Amino acid sequence: MLLILFNRYRVFQLVNMYVIDSDQPFMWIGATDFSQFKFYEPRFYGQDYNTFMEALVAVPLLWLKVPVYRALPLATHFIALFPFLFSAVYLFKKNRKEIALLVMGILICMPAAYDVVTAIPRGFVTGLFFCSFYAVSVLNPANLRYLAFNTVMGVFAYFINPNSLVVTAPFLAYLFFMNYRDKKYYAVTGLSLLSFIPFHFLFNQFYINHPEYVIYGLKLGFRPQEFFENLKSLPDKGFAHLGFFTEEHGFFLLAGFLLLAVWLWKKNRPAFFSLLVCFLLIGLSCLFDKTRDGSESAFYSPARMFLGLLPVMYLLAASTAPRSKTFSLGLVVIVTTYFCFKQKHLPVQLEAHTDNSRWAAVGKIKLKEALDVIKFYKQVANEKRAPLIVCSSRYWLSTYITYGGPSLYADYPATIEVESERRYYIRNNYMQKVSPRFLFLSDDFNIDKKVSNAGFSIQRLDDYGMFLVSDNTLTLRRFNDIVLQIETENKKQR
Repeated sequence: MLLILFNRYRVFQLVNMYVIDSDQPFMWIGATDFSQFKFYEPRFYGQDYNTFMEALVAVPLLWLKVPVYRALPLATHFIALFPFLFSAVYLFKKNRKEIALLVMGILICMPAAYDVVTAIPRGFVTGLFFCSFYAVSVLNPANLRYLAFNTVMGVFAYFINPNSLVVTAPFLAYLFFMNYRDKKYYAVTGLSLLSFIPFHFLFNQFYINHPEYVIYGLKLGFRPQEFFENLKSLPDKGFAHLGFFTEEHGFFLLAGFLLLAVWLWKKNRPAFFSLLVCFLLIGLSCLFDKTRDGSESAFYSPARMFLGLLPVMYLLAASTAPRSKTFSLGLVVIVTTYFCFKQKHLPVQLEAHTDNSRWAAVGKIKLKEALDVIKFYKQVANEKRAPLIVCSSRYWLSTYITYGGPSLYADYPATIEVESERRYYIRNNYMQKVSPRFLFLSDDFNIDKKVSNAGFSIQRLDDYGMFLVSDNTLTLRRFNDIVLQIETENKKQR
């Protein structure tokens, strides 16, 4: 356990305290709002999927005056580690010491890319948190109270992040195979699955009733014609960042599952068939183009959708009771050797993901630069007596300023993204209003030369897209229409 915590401490320092991606400020503003008891919607601002669970967990740290850029990754590390640590401790106490060691070994033998994926506060690990207690039911499959609790947790996990299905589906299959002769099992499971209804109303019905809140809706992209292409890409893309010892491919992970399948076939057939359910689910996922949605960068890893494979491995292994000193000794030697190797090369391995050499679909800048940028624009706005900062959504620093600024400073000027503002309460308050004077950050550095007699005055403040708009008589919506058309034309000409 100390090895795991040491590794996580280094990842926190070398990744979380060094670089930030352009999506994380959304989580910052969510945590800040929650800490002030402001709850505007059940999911990620502007989306009908994902949640601000990490932001919610970080709230006690914010109350203790921990900066939001520290509190959120700390919450993410806790959420990511808890299922492994709880399972290992529980299994150890239940005399499954070999499996407890396996749980720790699986985590330690993950490559640096996995550490990054599960360290950044982007909602990748939140659903799996609610799968933490599955080990209790695996060891006590006939206990109906545990069954009911974990079934409800599995349903809840799905609404938090559907990637939890990777572990929940084989887990529920195992309980079925172990209890299908018990009539009470069907009653308890059926009632527990009905929790889907209130959770649906809690998380999803809000966006059905209020579609105006959604800026980016969930799109799975059903592509059955791409099934074999998606399936073929899994070992070297989908599973790469989950591969034992290396992030170049996932063949060691597949080898581990093959060994597990052979072991379960010999020792526990219900667990073996449950593993097949997991494989079936992975196969079905290949019908959707979301399966290949990602890049080589851990900041946009396709492995985020398959993180549940690791709990599947140790949970089904826990259904057996191996007793082998040779296994334990061999595992200790392998894990310790790899840990030493990994720690020696960790800075270099992490740098490959924190620099901008790999496309990640999200922008990345150094955390210190982000903090300096946020502070700089606050100072400029105050000097120019601008109570509002209006950012073009295409401006490369937009999310850091728009959502990061109010998260760090209580007296930060009001901020808004004119094209795709995530916060509905901001859009609703400002887009129909006339703001006479504000700071405008544009993707077009010469936009001041392309507007005339538009209903406002515009003054260039630098050569990098910062302008002061004054004497404005337009609503922000009308202002947005004008500048968006200019920026779109400018983008076409590049």
